[in-house]
Amino acid sequence: MPNPGSAIPWCCALLACALGAAAPAAAAEEIYRWQGELLALDEAAGTVTLTAPVAAPNALEALADPRAGEPIVITWSGVEGQAGGIRAVARDDGAELADAVDARTAGSEPAGGGEAEEFLLRAAFVAADADGAGLTFEVALPKKSLGAVRALTRGAPVSVTTARRPHAAVRAVRSQSDVEAALRLPAHV
Repeated sequence: MPNPGSAIPWCCALLACALGAAAPAAAAEEIYRWQGELLALDEAAGTVTLTAPVAAPNALEALADPRAGEPIVITWSGVEGQAGGIRAVARDDGAELADAVDARTAGSEPAGGGEAEEFLLRAAFVAADADGAGLTFEVALPKKSLGAVRALTRGAPVSVTTARRPHAAVRAVRSQSDVEAALRLPAHV
């Protein structure tokens, strides 16, 4: 007959494994990914200019007469760490991100119900399409992404990893084809 006291160390070991496995999952929730198109790299300034689709018809309403270089906060639509398109854009007055985002949009629910996830990005305004279908903006490029971006050409699709609060800054920029290749499952032989 097994000793009941020997089950306690096993339970503790299983609990430790479970908590250890949960830690990377919690860290993964601190980022989100979105896709865009590379327009320019400014190595001297350490920035990239990107364009991305606007998902909401009134997303640019809060930016009356925006100027190139003006700080903005972009709110993305999306769920589960994957952003779809731009849901709202507001001027970034340097306040906390929640204060910089249009209150009507920040509290809205995403399509399909549920809680709105906070996919925010601090950027600098460059331009908006005349029809409001796209937004061009500039973000700081992490040094670790410089080599990957140098290898790309203008118009290349990119996958961008961005930190959630409190910084809402870009963490990595990669070729969309590299990301897709990394996600493909190996073929069965």
